[in-house]
Amino acid sequence: MCYVKCAEFIGTILMSLSLTCITINILLFFPNWELKYFNEGQLSVYVNCLPGIVGGGLMVFLPSLYFVALDGKDCCGCLGHENCGKRCVMLTTMVPSAVGLMGACYCIIMSVLSILKGPRCLDVSGEWNYPFATVRKNLEEQTIMIFLNFIKEDTIQYQEKCV
Repeated sequence: MCYVKCAEFIGTILMSLSLTCITINILLFFPNWELKYFNEGQLSVYVNCLPGIVGGGLMVFLPSLYFVALDGKDCCGCLGHENCGKRCVMLTTMVPSAVGLMGACYCIIMSVLSILKGPRCLDVSGEWNYPFATVRKNLEEQTIMIFLNFIKEDTIQYQEKCV
């Protein structure tokens, strides 16, 4: 029965983490505790994808309920073998685990994309855009240029040594 206690423990932890994800995603809809940004459509694209509610929330919460509900249940046996009940229960936990894994992956992917794009801000000109996306693009270009200059200088120094 060790696997059942472990599943209950993991289910309880996953349940609290999924409720935290749902709460945090709901709070993203109300920056500065105001509803006007939501009503005016000024939220980031990725907030509307609901990664915390759908991915890290419901798709993790449902498997956690299954794990907590195991509570030492065994099947009555499968294919006439009475002792395979524990294996049957362990096999049926694979589907909820896969659902939880897909939800967590969706949440992580949407969060990474959101971080890469940056927040939607009101800039000096009075327009809503993603100012950090252009900064990141400029940083990438500068990094590439620095790397290419380093390679160029290293190649020149190598050629001078060979001559």
